[in-house]
This record gives sequence, structure tokens and C-alpha cells, in this order.
Amino acid sequence: REEQKFAWLLRFLRSEARGFKCIVYFSTCAMVDYIHMLLNVLGGGDGENGGNGGSGAAKSTSTTSTLPERVHKLHGKMSPARRMKSFRTFVETSGCILLCTDVAARGVDIPDVEVIVQYDAPQDPGMYIHRVGRICRLGSKSHNGSAILLLSESQRKFTGYLELHAVPTIECDIDLIPLLKPNASCNASSLTEAKSGLGEEAIHQLIQSAAMEDRAVMVKAQEAFVSFVRAYKEHKLPYLFPFEDFDWSGLAKGLGLLQLPRLPDLKRLQIIYKPVPVDMSQIQFKDKYLERRRQETEAERKRKNEAEKKARLRAEKERKKHKHERDTDRRKRSDIARRLRAKERKLKPRTHEEKIAHALALAKQKFEEGKLTRIEYQMERSKIEKMDMRYDPDLYNPEDFAPLRVKRRTYQKLSKDPEWRRRTAMDQLGFE
Repeated sequence: REEQKFAWLLRFLRSEARGFKCIVYFSTCAMVDYIHMLLNVLGGGDGENGGNGGSGAAKSTSTTSTLPERVHKLHGKMSPARRMKSFRTFVETSGCILLCTDVAARGVDIPDVEVIVQYDAPQDPGMYIHRVGRICRLGSKSHNGSAILLLSESQRKFTGYLELHAVPTIECDIDLIPLLKPNASCNASSLTEAKSGLGEEAIHQLIQSAAMEDRAVMVKAQEAFVSFVRAYKEHKLPYLFPFEDFDWSGLAKGLGLLQLPRLPDLKRLQIIYKPVPVDMSQIQFKDKYLERRRQETEAERKRKNEAEKKARLRAEKERKKHKHERDTDRRKRSDIARRLRAKERKLKPRTHEEKIAHALALAKQKFEEGKLTRIEYQMERSKIEKMDMRYDPDLYNPEDFAPLRVKRRTYQKLSKDPEWRRRTAMDQLGFE
């Protein structure tokens, strides 16, 4: 199971791997940094690189040294100077441990490596041979070596893939792994010896306690988890390493996460993980410089959020103000238009006499403006006085002729009646 891997690795490096030069491979740089930090914290060491500071200590043996003093790290995101320093210390010191990515899987000659542990399966299956090829190299003192690959239940098909490519493997439970002895077998005594020391639950509690005491451990744990999720999703053999079947809750528990990070890749998966009831914003860095930087960043973020909130409120207030002004303007224009229409309706002539007077006033206005001569004005005036304004469609609204249209329709309806036509003709001729 995934939650067993780190507990096994800690016990393995403390006991069985003591006195052996060992390389542990991980899939991401963040995993290397986090496991290195955990081994330093749980092993009681101080400093980032354990004990790889002096040149005199580098050339001596480290079989009696503590675990943090024997552990070194190497990955592509380290500076060239630190990378070279860790590499030289590991090469020149016997019985030490190197945590690395595939950057140290090929192209480098590391003598006398006796143990290879692949904590994570290689993302590229061809890299498996390069990893295992670090042991038993030409000219090495030892001709025996052990290569251990840790696989979960969802990854067991990878052993069949290796056998298909003529790579012999021996499947064994994680608690029954042979203890670096030639021709060793998996038996009950191995299980008893392997489980000596701290148990899994105790180790998980120690990791979570360390994360609650130092924010750096918590941040590194989250970075390691996120980087592993992204790397596992891009695996070159997805049918052997299915993303959906991986034990993500077990990985989170094994890494000692206080809370599961929110990732888009894990949203569609039903992951059951019980978070630790702790306010993560209150966890501080042990390093005073990092804690001061964090508090400054947090204060800056709060100020920025407050400024953005005030800006949003101010913009909302301005928007409401402009909307109120636009609505008021619209109502004012609507009221003015309504009053103008009412005034026009009030001034509009309605009766026949008013219509004739209005037409005469328009003709007089045109004459005064010089648009009509005196003769034209007199002709227009005589024409207006003679015409029946009730039937002039150019000057008046058709609504004014509604009674006339009703009478006309009534007349047309009655005109179809022969009896009514006969009586009308007799009335016109004077017959009673």
C-alpha cells in the first residue's frame, strides 16, 4: 500500500541499508526534497544536506553516522555547485545514501553502489534498466547487489511487462523483502525483523506533528503530492499505471498531509481522506526569516484584497449612481415628451371652423415669410374658404373622420337594400 512506503523506507535505511552505498530513485524533484527533509527531521539531524559540509568528513566512512549525515540529494533543480558537492560527497563516502531523480540514472559513473531502491516506478519504462545498471558496474569492489522496486496493487502489471522484455523479477510483500543477503528468501523471520522499530501509524503521526510544528514541512508535503499527481498523469504506460485506480488517499496519508490539496485532476475521483483538524494559516515556519517573509506576504495579500474590495464597492456605487442618473434622465425626457404631446393635442384643431382658421393662419404665415405672393395668398385663401376641411386627409388626423367613416359604412350597407334604394329615389323625386 502507498501509506506503507515511507515507513518501510525509513526502517530500511536505518537498519538494513546501514553500511551499504544506496541510491533511492523518485519521480519528481519535489519528492526528493520532501523525503530528504523528512529523513533529516525524523532522524534528528539539522541542516539541509545532513553532514556533507566538510571535506574531511566526506572521505571517511559513515557506517557509524546518523541517518541525516548519510543522506544526500541530487536533482535537476539544484544549483550546479550544490549538485556537484552532493555528488562528490556520495562518491567519496562509503555507506551513504543518495536520493535522486532520473538525472542520476544514466550518464554518470558511481562506483561501489550495492543497493538500488526505486521508490517510484520510472515514468519511462526504458529508464528501469538504466536505474538498475548503477549497481555491480565494471571495476566495483562488490559483485553482489540488490535492486528493489516498490509497486502498489494497481501497478503490479508492470512486473509482467518487465518479464515480457526479459527482465527477471521476484514479487514479494513489502514487509518480506529480502534483507540485502545473497540468495535470501521471503520468510516470517524477515517480517519480524522488518517490523522492528517504529510502526506505520507512529511514523505518520510524527510526520503530521512535524508539519504542524514547521510550515516548511507542510509546504514541501503539498508540493511533493502535487508534483507526483502531475507526473503520474503523464506516464508513458497509462494502461499499466491507470490514474483512476491509484491509491491517492494512501499516498496522502503516507506523505503525512494535513489536508488534501484541491487539484482539478482529482475532482472527478472519489477520494476519501480524513483531514487533520488544524488551522493551516496559523502554522508558522521555524526559520525566522521565512516566517517574516510569510507574514509580510500575508499582510500584503490582505492589503491587496482590501484595496480590491474597496475598488469593487466604489465601482458598484458609481454604477448605481450612473444608473440612477440615467433612469432620472429617461424619466425626465419621457415626461417632457408626454407634456409636449399633450400640448400638441390640446392645440390641435378639432372642429371644422378651427381647421379652416388653422389653414388660413398657415397660409398667412407663408405669405408673411415671403413664400407666397399676394396673388397666390389670395387664391389660397379663397380655396381654403371654399373647401370642406372635413375631407382633407393632408391636414388632419384620420381619427377625426371616424364618425364620417361609420356613416359611410352604414350608407354602403343600406345601399345594398333594394327597398331602401327605392324609397330614397322616391324621396329625391318628391314622391311620398
